[in-house]
Amino acid sequence: MVMLCGSMSKAAEHLYTSQPAISRLIQALEHETQFPLFIRSGAKITPTREALTFFREVQLYFNGIGYLEEVARRILAVQSESLRISTTPALAFGFLPRVIHLFKRTFPNVRVIYQVGRAETVMYRLMSGGCDVGFIPTAPGIKGVHSTLFYQLPGICAIPKGHPLEKQDEITVEMLADEPFITLTKDNTQRVQMDRLFDEAGITPNIAMEVQYGTNVCAFVGMGLGLSIVNPVTAHEYLSADIAFRSFHSKILFTSALVVPEHRHSRVLEHFVAVAQKEIKTYCELVPC
Repeated sequence: MVMLCGSMSKAAEHLYTSQPAISRLIQALEHETQFPLFIRSGAKITPTREALTFFREVQLYFNGIGYLEEVARRILAVQSESLRISTTPALAFGFLPRVIHLFKRTFPNVRVIYQVGRAETVMYRLMSGGCDVGFIPTAPGIKGVHSTLFYQLPGICAIPKGHPLEKQDEITVEMLADEPFITLTKDNTQRVQMDRLFDEAGITPNIAMEVQYGTNVCAFVGMGLGLSIVNPVTAHEYLSADIAFRSFHSKILFTSALVVPEHRHSRVLEHFVAVAQKEIKTYCELVPC
């Protein structure tokens, strides 16, 4: 302050203290640095060369502190952070867009990078540093990846509205024996479960269509092309469509795992995961899980 004001008396005024107190502080600093800071000539003081050099370094220090404070504010406000999300199609077209919308209410400035692909693609992105959080059907059990069960839900029966089975509260596998059935492709875990269920009941299903994604299954059911057993999370997006959803007596399980790189922590990631976990708990309230 003495350097900025040009005199000890003015520095004392700015600091709301006395001129003798400033003099004592200067003497203490000179003792600590072991070189003179000012040449005194009566009431006039002139900074020494050492004082000028020292002052420049002090300015750099405080400028650095100011910069760090700004960095801290930016981190707190998350002005430049991004969140990279990768998922398989089961959650891609309804559930996660809704979660992202809720997440953005708290972090509107975070840039979201959203990618959809097969499970192996999601895992490749995660392990290569290409995404921060992923959603896949089953936990991988891979070193360096932290995975948690995101949901495990029983499948429900999707029926075209107006179909006679709409009057039933619960559907059994025997009721599906002669109905046109829309199923997932053979590389899908739920297809394996469903085939086993038909086999155990001694039923040869009337396969009308085989499709890759659950969203397509619901779309075709809504068009009246057949019945199916679907993921309740997918079904949520079709509650207003021409589809009736009923409980299914047998357990066909749909699962999802949430995966993140180990030791990856941030306020943004933690908040997104919390929003997703809260949303999935309430997501099936409107469908007969």
